[in-house]
Amino acid sequence: MTSDTAIAKAFSPVIIPAKIRTLFDDLSFAHIAAAHISEATGIPVTIDDVVTQDMLDKVTVLSVLSGAPGKFTSLRGIGHLRNLQNVMIENQPVTRLPEDFGTLAKLTSAHFINSALKSIPDWIGNLTSLTQLNLSSQRPLGIMRGSIPESIGNLTRLERFDVGNNNNLCGKLPDSMARLTALKNLLIQSNGFEDMTVLNAMPSTTNINFHNQALGIFDLGKVRQNNSLTIRLPE
Repeated sequence: MTSDTAIAKAFSPVIIPAKIRTLFDDLSFAHIAAAHISEATGIPVTIDDVVTQDMLDKVTVLSVLSGAPGKFTSLRGIGHLRNLQNVMIENQPVTRLPEDFGTLAKLTSAHFINSALKSIPDWIGNLTSLTQLNLSSQRPLGIMRGSIPESIGNLTRLERFDVGNNNNLCGKLPDSMARLTALKNLLIQSNGFEDMTVLNAMPSTTNINFHNQALGIFDLGKVRQNNSLTIRLPE
């Protein structure tokens, strides 16, 4: 069985043309995909309609905002939408990013806000076109655990990285974050990172919010003066 921390395995897509319902594990997500395919192609389709790869490739934006009808727990099959550039998902009970999400080579923006993600997979570093990655405020509070993987340093185009308000992310901020030279905004507030010394190596132009952290190693002498830190005692 493949875990969240496994390297993204080669995506084995369904043979296309195929019915939309066969492309995605979660039928609620299949309905959402069908709506986006309809919008992108101008051809009304349902999950029982057959689509071609050309139709799937026209979908470059996937947006599911708060209040959208239907809830889904799995994104498995999203790799079929191989030209996705922007993903925005709010308030959905998605607990993990599937391995085929790591095959979206053109993805520049990914926002999972108030969802239910439990961890950040190692293969997140495969998404080298990303400029914005928002994994903040997963619900219930504290469900996202573990650390930020070293592979985050592969995202050298990243301008905004937000994992704030997750409470239970912990450990050492990876040394590879020093390679994020394009980073303009780093939001890691309200977590439990015990070692944040890599912040000394971040670009001086990076705005950092690291309020409310667990007590640990804080040799932050070189962090720019307009940043501030509030420390909370571990429970």
